[in-house]
Amino acid sequence: MDFTDEEMLYSDDNVTKRPQKTSSAANTPSSAKFATASPKPNSLSEIQPYDRLLLDGRAANPPVSWKELEVQYRAAGGLTTGANTLRVNQYSMLLALGEEMSKEEIADLVVSEAAVMAEFEKEKWAKVAAHMKGIRGEKNWNAKFLKKTFASLPKGGI
Repeated sequence: MDFTDEEMLYSDDNVTKRPQKTSSAANTPSSAKFATASPKPNSLSEIQPYDRLLLDGRAANPPVSWKELEVQYRAAGGLTTGANTLRVNQYSMLLALGEEMSKEEIADLVVSEAAVMAEFEKEKWAKVAAHMKGIRGEKNWNAKFLKKTFASLPKGGI
């Protein structure tokens, strides 16, 4: 009995497996699989010319449209996945780089954050107490008591 090469390759006696087919995406270099945005600078001194073009274009009177900015941005060497990426990610990140705070403003930030978080905690536990009353309907729960009780529970729950 004669076997062809392919029948021999896949017979029960020979356990060699058929090679799996690879998709075209597997042959694509990883850098080309997903579009990436331009690198993010950490300070104003690291801003590239294409980033400066973006800031200047939006500061112009009237501002340059996002579609036009995307074309100019790409022509200047910037990488983007679209006008929305420029507007939401790159532009807002660049604006944040331009802001600086004095030591007094940083101290005010810390105090403000602490005050807001303290107020949030009060509101949070008052809402928890109101929700508990809604569940049981019979008792007015003290927010401080609920906070203390919750803090004493083990991390996994009951």
